[in-house]
Amino acid sequence: EYYKINIRGSWMFNLLGDVVLNARFRVGWMGHYNDDIGLSPFGRYYLGGGGLQNYYYDGREIIPLRGYKDNSVGASLSGGGAVFDRFTLEIRQPIIESGGTSIYVLGFLEGGNCWNNIRDFQPFKMYNSTGLGVRLQIPGMGTLGFDWGYGFDGTSGGSQFHFVIGQSID
Repeated sequence: EYYKINIRGSWMFNLLGDVVLNARFRVGWMGHYNDDIGLSPFGRYYLGGGGLQNYYYDGREIIPLRGYKDNSVGASLSGGGAVFDRFTLEIRQPIIESGGTSIYVLGFLEGGNCWNNIRDFQPFKMYNSTGLGVRLQIPGMGTLGFDWGYGFDGTSGGSQFHFVIGQSID
């Protein structure tokens, strides 16, 4: 007996020549219908890491935050959160674009957090990171990539490497 509301937005701006700025946000909120039962332990948000999905029995929703260890930000450490936000600024520069295959480099600034309930939600109290990456997009295979991120806040931050296989970090 719970509900989830997820909102995403992404805007691409051509800055100069082939250089593109991608501004993204993602926000989620999980609530319950019955106060006697409370919030479900299933379907919670876990923030941090590269976002490669592992199989979990509890239906958790993995939210990437580069520069941090997997599932290590905010309420992710205490059984998952009911509310999260994440904001990303990414600058991309294509290196090769030919016949459907493309390679580009990127730099990013990212911030986000995860809370146990909506009363604790502070949208701009975030764990912040920055980093660099490279993407290879191959038709029929998808995206392959490698990111290095540095998380500035908390004990799970610092220098982290993340792989992207068949998906993009949203």
